[in-house]
Amino acid sequence: MAAAALTVPATILAAAPAGSDADLIALGAEMDAAWAFQRDVQAATAGGVSQMAESKFEAAFERTAEIVDRIEALTATTLAGLRVKLRGIDWCRDGDTLDERELFNSDKPTTDLRLIVAILADLRATD
Repeated sequence: MAAAALTVPATILAAAPAGSDADLIALGAEMDAAWAFQRDVQAATAGGVSQMAESKFEAAFERTAEIVDRIEALTATTLAGLRVKLRGIDWCRDGDTLDERELFNSDKPTTDLRLIVAILADLRATD
């Protein structure tokens, strides 16, 4: 029995080595669940602009926003962590893809700005 107790922590540590962005990844899962709930609340209350419906949506939105704030505050050190931050951007844009012209308010953004958008698109493609 004692050997099994030692095996579990070793397994957990092996699954989340230092620099693995484990906290960020866990927050990403939490954000995904909160965002899904937020969308469900929004769909369930669509068409009914009652005070209760608005309050439910606001609470769901605020919960997701709080998680995204925590994600923003952490530094990503892995590709998986960067993907979590990308999903935070997706939440901010309500799932809409980032468009460089919209982002930079220009029909001809500079190379550095186009590269920023390209990096985000590349991250999305690595999923």
